[in-house]
Amino acid sequence: MYDKQQFVSIRGIDSDTASVLYGVPQGFVLGPLLFLIYVNDIYSCINNATVKLFADDTNLFVSGTSIDEVSANANTCIIKLNTWFLANKLSLSLDKTCFSVFGVRDDNTRGKVELRLDNVILKQVSCCKYLGIIIDNNLLGLNILITFITKSLNLLVFFIRYATFCLLKF
Repeated sequence: MYDKQQFVSIRGIDSDTASVLYGVPQGFVLGPLLFLIYVNDIYSCINNATVKLFADDTNLFVSGTSIDEVSANANTCIIKLNTWFLANKLSLSLDKTCFSVFGVRDDNTRGKVELRLDNVILKQVSCCKYLGIIIDNNLLGLNILITFITKSLNLLVFFIRYATFCLLKF
């Protein structure tokens, strides 16, 4: 970006202008490709877990033979990811960062996992959304079924309204 300025305006009061040193203009056709090239080496900072990217979402999958091993490994990986983000002038949104523990049937064991970053305890959730599918920590699929039924009902209501509109038109 060359010679770009930005400012914030709240209720008619404008901040001072500041130069924009980094970034891609919004709506730029090559923006998604440039972003993929920019984050392409994120995989190299993690060697004992799997990193999956989708658009600007980063997912970390950690596995192990014990809950203590997984917890320690996950904490190490989160620190490494955060270091990579900072080195690449990106930030990890701690308020949007959460985790689930899969494959553990005992809630007491699951509750022992504590992940931290910069002295902030990350939120543990019982289900999470991954690529549009809600997955619960017991991998039962009940949330997936409920979401699918809800979306199907919404679609059915749309078709009924559309059919009624078409019938009334003629």
